[in-house]
Amino acid sequence: MEKAEKPGEEVQRVSEALREAIRRRKTSQRQIERVLGQGKGYLSQLLGGNVDLKLKHVFAVLEVLGLAADEFFLGIYGRSDAVAVKSQVQRDLAELKSRVARLEQKVGLAPEPASRL
Repeated sequence: MEKAEKPGEEVQRVSEALREAIRRRKTSQRQIERVLGQGKGYLSQLLGGNVDLKLKHVFAVLEVLGLAADEFFLGIYGRSDAVAVKSQVQRDLAELKSRVARLEQKVGLAPEPASRL
């Protein structure tokens, strides 16, 4: 059985995988920052560990890159570890999508939900 990683090591592992995904997509960090509505240097700060890396950040970058979260995490953890975290990733992704929908609705980018009769 593998030794559990420390939280800092885990964040570094995910950050490195994100950097590699960005490189493979031949996309600049600035292009991603613009799509995310973030200022210059946001991704450098995030991937450099100067900002707490959270799943919502990872999902947002993956969405811009057009990568599926499950495939990304399978690439990092392999099948056995990925199965263990898959349900948490799915819950976090659903929460992120819900937050985005509420924000879009708030700023007028999405239609109001139909009222129930």
